[in-house]
Amino acid sequence: MSAAELAELLPLLTGPASSVGICLLVGYAAWKLLVEKILPDQEARFNKLFEEHGKDREAFREAIKTIGDRLDKVEDAVTDIKTKLKA
Repeated sequence: MSAAELAELLPLLTGPASSVGICLLVGYAAWKLLVEKILPDQEARFNKLFEEHGKDREAFREAIKTIGDRLDKVEDAVTDIKTKLKA
């Protein structure tokens, strides 16, 4: 490459066109980082959160069922006490 060719090429590499190229390159790198690193991590976090929510919901249902069973026993005991007091 001759000095004249380098002199013609240098303003193109350092001028406004190169800044557009650099902006495009940085934008592509940011997009690639977002798509390959950040979004999969967020998806994994959401999946973990949904699994934990399902487990919490199941525990809540079990607790309500246990409370319902205990309440039935208390109702039976109160019914027996009422019948004994009336007799």
